[in-house]
Amino acid sequence: MKAPLFALLAALLLLTPNALAAQGETGLFDLKFDSELFSDEADQAFSGDVFIAFSEQGEPRKAMHAWFNVPPVMRFQVEGVVRGQVVRLGLPKATAWRPDDLAQQAAKKWRVQAIVRRSPFGRQAGLSNGDVFSHEAEVQYLAGSDGVLELVLDQQAKEKEFEETERIRLFEFESPALSAFHGTPFTMKAGVQLPENYDPKKKYPVLYSVTGFGGTHHEIKGFLEGQMRPDSPLQQCILVVPDANTRFGHTVFCDSATNGPWGQALVHELIPALEKKYGGAGPQKRFVTGGSSGGWSSLWLQVTYPNQFNGCWSHVPDPIDFHDFQQINLYDPVDENTPRNMY
Repeated sequence: MKAPLFALLAALLLLTPNALAAQGETGLFDLKFDSELFSDEADQAFSGDVFIAFSEQGEPRKAMHAWFNVPPVMRFQVEGVVRGQVVRLGLPKATAWRPDDLAQQAAKKWRVQAIVRRSPFGRQAGLSNGDVFSHEAEVQYLAGSDGVLELVLDQQAKEKEFEETERIRLFEFESPALSAFHGTPFTMKAGVQLPENYDPKKKYPVLYSVTGFGGTHHEIKGFLEGQMRPDSPLQQCILVVPDANTRFGHTVFCDSATNGPWGQALVHELIPALEKKYGGAGPQKRFVTGGSSGGWSSLWLQVTYPNQFNGCWSHVPDPIDFHDFQQINLYDPVDENTPRNMY
């Protein structure tokens, strides 16, 4: 039995404007893989996730990433697709979808897009660098209808540009550990705020601030834009916001079999390279902080690498043990016939 999709963290393909030719009821989608964005070589054919996303307003590829009240979305798996190929998809072929009763949804007009998840590491499908999508189309969706809507995958998502200033810099570092784990070059990123009246010949204290879920290295701009007083001691420190994002969410800078050696890569690779470039004063003047998932990260880093950080401020962290895990005490005993189940 096919399972509904409970959490969506992948990139989407958008539907084309000329798809309005199939007005009225529709249940099937013909996805045309644009010749400019896909290869015609068999060994470079695309295999992976494809999404069809809906919204009542706004762009579907963005609406599918809402925290609450996410509109309908379907996920498909395609194999060996080459340029110019047309793939016909519908709910019966979906590997996951939401809501559970998508086929029984009352018929109404939707904005719809198709999304191809091309980015190997991006967290948000359809918004990550290299993902492909179609233009939006309007459709009255009925899952059991024979109507077919053509969606042309001819748009490509671009990475948000990082704007540097006199004090705000982008630091990029190709991690040997993460590159070995993924089997392909992997670049870590961090936003850096230099001290006031920065002198490259001096050594400075360094504060690493880990964002919560969804935050990126772009958050470094928030310090100068209202989070830090002009007379703050932090004006004389190097501030660093490392990007903790991965395909599956937040790495929390913890080594794992899923995401790879992110703690090792941060502490033993990125930090030495960054502080050598900008003039860090070493472990005795290196500190870590963060909130939410970043709060968990900061506490984890201080405890796991006690000689690499000299202080930690962990704010509203994700659960650090299982006594109150989403309001459930997982240590409460249950009888041997009762399985553990959060639901």
